[in-house]
Amino acid sequence: MNISNFYEIQFPTDIAFGATGGPEYFTDVITSSSGFEHRNINWTQARCRYNLAPAIKNKEQLDKLISFFRLCQGRAIGFRFKDWSDYIIEKEEIAIADGETRSFKIIKNYNNQKAKITRRISKPVKDTVKVYIDNILEAPLIVYSTGIIFFKDAPKKGSKISVEAEFDVPVRFDIDRLVTSIENYGVYSHQEIPLLEIKL
Repeated sequence: MNISNFYEIQFPTDIAFGATGGPEYFTDVITSSSGFEHRNINWTQARCRYNLAPAIKNKEQLDKLISFFRLCQGRAIGFRFKDWSDYIIEKEEIAIADGETRSFKIIKNYNNQKAKITRRISKPVKDTVKVYIDNILEAPLIVYSTGIIFFKDAPKKGSKISVEAEFDVPVRFDIDRLVTSIENYGVYSHQEIPLLEIKL
């Protein structure tokens, strides 16, 4: 994605709080005549989708939405979005140092007893990131626009690198036309206002 087509600004969090949505996958399900299924996994990583329509409760929020939509020119320009249902990394081990590598990507793991899914975090929130080497707090360079951590010197081989942070989801509007109406004083009506995660 052209970096000029992304604003490193966060969508108003008070509106985001009322949005609906979350991760989705793309799976082809083929059912035989006997009822058995074959499932083709097209995406190994989820892509988040949200709807802002339920979140707009007053004129102030509507004004913010219209301003943001115009700023982003509909689907043209991406931005940061806080998914209130999933925005925290709690001291996640992101790597075991090999003694040579100096840069590391921030990740979040989702675990159960039998499987683990790793999610790449590209939009950590400034001033929320803490980086540890073997549980000792460090101060590496953090690139908040990419989620990459740089150490001046490579961490010692075998040491555990951990991160705790808040993060945003890179998204864009999935419409080029915003349709809203005022049905009565203080009563607003909206069609679906979808947001779609951008894969960076």
